[in-house]
Amino acid sequence: MRRSTIYISLILFFIIIVVFLSLWFIKKKSFSLGQLAKKENIVPIAVIGSGPAGLSAGLYGARLGFYTVIFEGPKPGGQLTETGYVENWPGVGRKRGPEIMKDQRAYVESLGAVLMPESISKVDFSSWPYRLTTDDNQVINALSVIIATGSAPRVLAIPGEREYWGKGVTTCAVCDAPYYKNSDVVVIGGGDSAIEEAAQLAPYAKQITILVRKDSLRASDIMQKRLLELPQARVLFNKELKRVYGDEEHVEGVEVYDNKSKEISHLPIKGVFLAIGQEPRTQVFKGQLNLDKQGYVQVKGRTQECSRPGVFAAGDVEDMHYRQAGVAAGAGIKAAIEASQFLQRIGWLPSAAKSMSSRFFEPEKAGPSCVYELTSEADFEKRVLRSSKPVIIDFYAQHCPSCMHMLPIYEAVARKFCNQMYFFKVNTINVPQLEERLHVQRIPCFLVFKDGQQIARYYSIMNKGQMIDFAQQFVG
Repeated sequence: MRRSTIYISLILFFIIIVVFLSLWFIKKKSFSLGQLAKKENIVPIAVIGSGPAGLSAGLYGARLGFYTVIFEGPKPGGQLTETGYVENWPGVGRKRGPEIMKDQRAYVESLGAVLMPESISKVDFSSWPYRLTTDDNQVINALSVIIATGSAPRVLAIPGEREYWGKGVTTCAVCDAPYYKNSDVVVIGGGDSAIEEAAQLAPYAKQITILVRKDSLRASDIMQKRLLELPQARVLFNKELKRVYGDEEHVEGVEVYDNKSKEISHLPIKGVFLAIGQEPRTQVFKGQLNLDKQGYVQVKGRTQECSRPGVFAAGDVEDMHYRQAGVAAGAGIKAAIEASQFLQRIGWLPSAAKSMSSRFFEPEKAGPSCVYELTSEADFEKRVLRSSKPVIIDFYAQHCPSCMHMLPIYEAVARKFCNQMYFFKVNTINVPQLEERLHVQRIPCFLVFKDGQQIARYYSIMNKGQMIDFAQQFVG
């Protein structure tokens, strides 16, 4: 009996050793640099997202000597670009969020990281190198990936919300506050973000009503003190937004439910600003990585490593607890260090990088600009209304993060259709009379003219593929 137990133990021991060696061999084989022999568009460190986490990851990736490409995504700079003054960014002091991210972006570029105004629309982590597909169908072979896609504002999914999106319903006071001069607006939410929205609206709006679902604010003490400094702001507790309505072109009012008295009332307002929390941007990673029940990417222990070797996550996409820009930046740094260690383990040394550098992914070099600035109404009448070709006009402003993200995409698409259409842009700060004449309600806004008549209007951002499809329908 005793001898048989020893034999069984030895057999189990040898089985464990064989399995371990097999897994080790498979793992080593699956990350062999020989698999890159016929691959193009190689990126040693691919960063998806460009908020504090993404840019910090890019900074460290480039600083550690690895060719690093940052795919900026639909919100370059992340949520700080939609924030007013930031007072807790280490070593900076009180400074506007967009300025912080602009400075960080410039510094990351100066270190050699490549920033692409593209989004990743598809990933394949089933084999290595990992395949990333951009929104204009470029395929990237990534040796390591850092996911820093952040989070997106939640919506209420109530009647009228989608119908009036961009026509009075929004999540960005930094972008849209100037369009609500002397108007009554509502802000939905009871946290720091809601008070931040109110503060951004304060220089413009006549009255700001903050609707809070519960009987108290959950905002921090410092933000509640800030709220007291806004004389035109008021807070209504136990209120839930049930419906948004208007005249099909503009919001005119909202239906509000009092969850204590059970009564319904109506508020005549012009704008609805949502600040009800965030959801992780992980849709593209479903089925590719382990996500938790809330949709956040799961990381291992105190690392940033995901369920696939060589794939890491950082920031709000994996952190539902702290949700601070500084914490996200630190996680991005950790992710880049871990990515560099992964690359070294699989043999990606300077000699290998040098031998394959001719097959690295490189952005398309920009040619001459095909976008021209309209500087007056007379300019518009001459160059647009009398044009022999279809015309697209991009209305933008430098204070609008989405607008600044769209400009390089707009330039790239303009070069593609340069012989078939004319492309113009209008700085709404410099030519407000043209914005008013054409009833531009928010930016970015794209107007299309043909034979002197407006034939299309589109609000909000588009990725490169969407912008190409948008332009394509007007040529032929």
